[in-house]
Amino acid sequence: MSGIDISSYCRRLAQLSEAKLALFYTVGLLPATFLGELATVQPGLEWLKVVAAVLGLCALSALVAVVTFYRDDEVPLAGVILGLITVFGTALAWALSNAAILRSFGVLIVFAAGALFALLVRLLFVAPAFAVLVWVLRKFRRWFAPDTLLDAD
Repeated sequence: MSGIDISSYCRRLAQLSEAKLALFYTVGLLPATFLGELATVQPGLEWLKVVAAVLGLCALSALVAVVTFYRDDEVPLAGVILGLITVFGTALAWALSNAAILRSFGVLIVFAAGALFALLVRLLFVAPAFAVLVWVLRKFRRWFAPDTLLDAD
């Protein structure tokens, strides 16, 4: 197959700790949240929402692929890892984007004070959904990531 072989990059990302993987996802998602929030506050930049959605989808897809195919975590643990990283990484990227756009740290203070409970409730719903997604994707590993079949057993 011609094209770019990203499996070596995914293997390198899979070797990172969960905290470093979360940092990688948050930094990867930051441009998407920044452009999405910028499109919300600036008139005439609605087209940036499409760019932001594509960037966010790329960041999430990379994270899901790395955790699903290139790490050997059990399915429930992989769902929790994906849930924790996406819930808190997305919230942090959103807060940093809003702080940069509004040029105020007030949004960070409100986020730190009141959003923790909402994030935990959101995690309760997201983690099982990610666990099901990991389970389904690992069933189709032969088609999605054939280079990881030797690592699976």
